[in-house]
Amino acid sequence: MLKHFAIFLFFATICIDCANATGTCSAMTNNCESGEWCETQTEADNTISYVCSGCTNGPTDPNNKACGDSNTAWCQYTGNGGNSNNCPWEMTCSNGTVFVPAETACKTCNEIIENANNHYVSNLGAASSYKVMWNGTIFSYMVSWVIYEGDGWGSEPVYPTENPATCVGKPYEVNINCNGGTGCPTKVYRQYGNETDWWQTSDIYNDEQPKITDLPLPSRKRHLFQGYYLDPDNDDTQIFGANGQLKPAGNTLISGTATLFAKWVLGGNYTIIVDDECGSLSNFNSSCSFANTYCDLNHSFDGTRYNGKEFHWDTDNCGTLSSDFQKFYLSDDCDIDNGDSIEITLTCTSCPAGSYCKSGQITSCPTNTTSFAGSYEKSACHYYSGTVFRDSVGSFSLPVGEDGIITVKWDY
Repeated sequence: MLKHFAIFLFFATICIDCANATGTCSAMTNNCESGEWCETQTEADNTISYVCSGCTNGPTDPNNKACGDSNTAWCQYTGNGGNSNNCPWEMTCSNGTVFVPAETACKTCNEIIENANNHYVSNLGAASSYKVMWNGTIFSYMVSWVIYEGDGWGSEPVYPTENPATCVGKPYEVNINCNGGTGCPTKVYRQYGNETDWWQTSDIYNDEQPKITDLPLPSRKRHLFQGYYLDPDNDDTQIFGANGQLKPAGNTLISGTATLFAKWVLGGNYTIIVDDECGSLSNFNSSCSFANTYCDLNHSFDGTRYNGKEFHWDTDNCGTLSSDFQKFYLSDDCDIDNGDSIEITLTCTSCPAGSYCKSGQITSCPTNTTSFAGSYEKSACHYYSGTVFRDSVGSFSLPVGEDGIITVKWDY
């Protein structure tokens, strides 16, 4: 039995793969390369050899350098795990990348997210230090947070065991076209991958930056606001309602830079006030809508009450009246808005000589005839007493009435 044991020890002193080394591992360790250690190894013939072994579980950087390579400091082994597949190590992810544990690699968001199109970025930002550590069992991380320490700025490392870096959507602009109105914001902001939130500024990663759920209500003369739409001609594209509130379904309609349009319809009300200075028509108010092409004055107008008078409607250049004086047509140049009033004034004067005024409308007498002031029928038009008439025979005169005029029977 002792003879057999001596033979075993003899073979145990054989060193294979250790440079110029003999003896036990404790005597050979100094002969291994940096980052390696000596391990015993049983050969096929049951002999024991001593070999220099190194870590093999570290990640590979984009330049294909092995972790712990003396030519790079991106990844370093931090101790001898005694098992090449379980060595502790630490590495640094470059700015703008995120560590993916399943692949033991730092990757950009474009590599992590399908169809990212440069719309995503690491949430740590370009200025953060981001170190990944593996202790043989779990990952941990080190992030340098900048803090204010008494008299000045400093940094304090934090070691979370959950990955502090993730890919977050970048902000993008949603422009706003007020479409003829005033009071609209020029733009608001959203975030790629986020179908819920809206912001007033692009500082969307600031927790103190409030999210918005409504937009200001704009205004436009003679119009009613209907809301903000992607397409004002398509009711299915409304994002914010007529009350300015965000529509829940509107979130999913936008997934990138877009423009919202304020939508308007003619509407709102104004008032017509009629002032009859002739004294025969009482004042009244009429409620009108900008949505209609005219305002129905809804009054009873008896023109015969103005026989022998010439009257004139003054609409303050805001529109015209229909021939029956029942409808008022608003002019585009009239500078009124919702809730405003227009005063229409009716003035009267005596019908002038040489004319007749029926129902307030003035008409000139036929050629060479005249009339007395205040006339209202064509029959009031007459010839002067001294009028000389001529025919093929010669000159002649017509009888003069008691009122000193030559009356005429008109064939209407």
